[in-house]
Amino acid sequence: MKKNGIRKGSILITVFSVWISLPMNWIEASPYKNQQEENIMHVLRYQQSTTDASFSKGYKVAKHRLDRALQQKTDEDKAIILDLDETVLNNRPFLAKLAQKKSSFNDKEWDAWVYQANAKPLPGASEFLQYADMKGIQIFYVSNRKKHLYEATEKNLKRAGLPQTDQGHLILLTDEVNTESRRKAIEKNHSVILNLGDNLINFSK
Repeated sequence: MKKNGIRKGSILITVFSVWISLPMNWIEASPYKNQQEENIMHVLRYQQSTTDASFSKGYKVAKHRLDRALQQKTDEDKAIILDLDETVLNNRPFLAKLAQKKSSFNDKEWDAWVYQANAKPLPGASEFLQYADMKGIQIFYVSNRKKHLYEATEKNLKRAGLPQTDQGHLILLTDEVNTESRRKAIEKNHSVILNLGDNLINFSK
């Protein structure tokens, strides 16, 4: 079910202080020499303000809502849907490396990072997912990572010790960039009790 275009049971796993710390006249009096330098500073602000405690708190809220949903009876298997990057997996080391090199995001360096399969789970993610798995919840990782990154992504999730990382539960980018069609396919046979992501787009129509 959706309200105002946002799915019921959605939880935004992110920190809202990233932009709040900017002064009101920041845009008019930007100290940066060019767009690239400005982008780098955005990344650094994200690094500084996205604290471990914030992610842990988000997953505690998710666990509380999951427990409430488990009390409701349904004929379908209960499921949760999660985005991967900056929701389950921590890519901040990659972003920091780009900032140090004064480089903007690009597919070549992103693919190289993903192929390493070394991204760690964000605080609270592993504990929450293990708990959901123990409770018999179906876990679906729905990501806009491209298909050629599937094996590396699966390897990363397994290496991190996360549950339900088989092909049926790890769903990467299809021909449609929007995740809606993939989510609807899951909803056909499951009662989706939670959607977790780091961006409101993850929950929109």
